[in-house]
Amino acid sequence: MDNSNMPSIDFSQSELVEISDAITEMIRKTLADGDAEMHEKKYGTLTLLQEAQGKIMPVAFGFHPDETMWGPEQTKRIVKVRQRQGLPDKATETERKMWAATVSRR
Repeated sequence: MDNSNMPSIDFSQSELVEISDAITEMIRKTLADGDAEMHEKKYGTLTLLQEAQGKIMPVAFGFHPDETMWGPEQTKRIVKVRQRQGLPDKATETERKMWAATVSRR
């Protein structure tokens, strides 16, 4: 997908905190049910949310998820979900292309 024509957006500090909190909660819920609907395999949900979290948290809070008590454990749990779904520990370019193909601009 060509992003060159997409408008840029800005978020306030408060908005970034809320977005980060929502992402964290979505990751927790998905991990709690073991990703029963296999959204990681179909859409890369856990991987993409964790990557977004890693971009937002340093701006919103001044630290990266890996610097928290829960961040490394979250990564381990995501790897386990990926392994159960027959995926490699880290997302591949092939997966990313497949996920991007599921997104349509309206």
